[in-house]
Amino acid sequence: MTTYDVTFNTVDGKSLIKRNVESDHENARVWEDAVERFDADHLYIKMNDKTMVSLLRRAVVRIDMTELPSDVEKRANRRDGLKSIFETDFKRHSEPRLPSTAQINHQLRLITYLNPGKH
Repeated sequence: MTTYDVTFNTVDGKSLIKRNVESDHENARVWEDAVERFDADHLYIKMNDKTMVSLLRRAVVRIDMTELPSDVEKRANRRDGLKSIFETDFKRHSEPRLPSTAQINHQLRLITYLNPGKH
C-alpha cells in the first residue's frame, strides 16, 4: 500500500489537500481513496475525521497525487541534526583566527633579528 497527498485544485484557484491517503489503486485512480464517496455532480471528502466537504465536480480543474516516501525510505534518508552540522561545506577562512605558536615564534625571531638589542 502506498501513501499519497491528494490535492483537489478548483476553478477559483483554491486547493483542498487530503493528506496521507493510503491506496492500492493505480496512479490515475488514487483520488477515489481520498474521497468518502462521489456521484455525478459532487465529491465528498472527509477532512480531519470531523468535517465533510462537498466539492462540485465541475469546479475541480485538476487533481494532483503526490506519492509520499515510505517509513523505510524516510529512515534510510534521515539525517541527524548533529551529523549534518559536521557534513556542511562551511568555509572557516572568513572567521578571525588566532596565530599558531609557530607563527608567533617566527614573528618574534624576525623582530629580534631586525631589531637586535632592543628586546
